Amino acid sequence: MIDHTVNFLTEYLNTELQLFFGLDEDKVVMGNLVDPNGESSNEVLNKVVVSLVSMEHVTNANYAKGGKKTLSIGGIAQNNDPVLLNLYIMVSANFESKQYHEALKMLSTVIGIFQTTNVFLRAAFPNIHPSMEKLSLEIVNLPLQEQIGVWNSLGAKYVPSILYKARVVTIDLQRIDNILPEIKGLASKNVKKNEE
Repeated sequence: MIDHTVNFLTEYLNTELQLFFGLDEDKVVMGNLVDPNGESSNEVLNKVVVSLVSMEHVTNANYAKGGKKTLSIGGIAQNNDPVLLNLYIMVSANFESKQYHEALKMLSTVIGIFQTTNVFLRAAFPNIHPSMEKLSLEIVNLPLQEQIGVWNSLGAKYVPSILYKARVVTIDLQRIDNILPEIKGLASKNVKKNEE
């Protein structure tokens, strides 16, 4: 579900940038600016890079909970609450120095694209993961010191970028944790007592 969300945003940006600039190639890739050894990769050079930077667990009682459902074979299936996450996604314009203007142009357009559409409903975007009804994006403003910390943790040199919070990504494999026996006859006994 995490991979699906980041990939969905990457594909969406690719489509929008291709339409906006009349491109016939992908300019947006999903990945890291550097590999685990700290080396930069040619795959992300002169591209807009979409990277997962961090996640936070949402513990809000207003969101859907796990539950129980009656099985056709009898009994009640019980499962745990889904895991709800906010994803922090960095969009970086990773262009060579001689193409700095191109980097700023691409990043400005990305910001404009997500300003125009910052809420994705499954009814309008059927390729959103089936577990999600809605995905919303908001810009995260980081103080300069925190930005430096993020770039240090990424192990990369700063390039023009913006950080978004993607709310709420649901992870629920819908596995049955327990099957409880179905209790029958309680309702009819209560009705008889009330009638007496």
